[in-house]
Amino acid sequence: MTAALPPSIKRAARMGRFRPSASQAAAQQARDLAAGGRDIISLTAGEPDVPTPDHVKQAASARIHAACINLKL
Repeated sequence: MTAALPPSIKRAARMGRFRPSASQAAAQQARDLAAGGRDIISLTAGEPDVPTPDHVKQAASARIHAACINLKL
């Protein structure tokens, strides 16, 4: 899926080399199926419907403040 540009803005030809990621393609397929009337539960992307647990936020914050670039818990 490509975002529409105003007519005054031209997209560089090399932008055509980029392909949607697998997760974008799966999300688009879920949207297409839902638009076609299928009952779809898409787990491809989006916002979680539950808050991040405090222990996860604290661990991530501690790693960031320790200048770690890897957030493995």
